[in-house]
Amino acid sequence: TTPTLVLAGGADRPEYTGSGQYLERKMPDARLVVLDGGGHSMHEDTHAIEVATLVADFTAASLTNDDDLGGSILEEFQK
Repeated sequence: TTPTLVLAGGADRPEYTGSGQYLERKMPDARLVVLDGGGHSMHEDTHAIEVATLVADFTAASLTNDDDLGGSILEEFQK
């Protein structure tokens, strides 16, 4: 299975947060993070730094946990 980060804004429409909850239940390696006060475009405005940090941390963790692919990619970026 593939690790998946699902982000939702706590101030977004309920159906979007509900979709995130559905994905987390149905996808074995999904992780849902609901950012308090975040709206639908939180990655562009109110929570840009938090979203970028979550994505970077999640990606780095996913790459280092994947011996076949992640290690070689991560090593390339660290050169």
